[in-house]
Amino acid sequence: MSRIITTDETWLWCYDPETKSQSAVWKRTESPPPKKARVSKCGGKYMFIMFADMHGMILQHAVPKNTPVNADYFCKVCIYNLLIDSRP
Repeated sequence: MSRIITTDETWLWCYDPETKSQSAVWKRTESPPPKKARVSKCGGKYMFIMFADMHGMILQHAVPKNTPVNADYFCKVCIYNLLIDSRP
């Protein structure tokens, strides 16, 4: 069991939330209440590949934009990051 490595990929969105103090505005008592600002997606989405074994996370890898994730890409990431970089 200690030699088994599992992997998963996921999309993560980048958000730019506005704080309550940033959205505060001065207004008169008779004016309508200000509209609440919505949280907006700022920088698009990013794909990450995670590798773990029975002891926990081994590697989190950010996939470059417009890179197809297929068997060849997984092999390159595994061989380079998990085998070559982990040598003493």
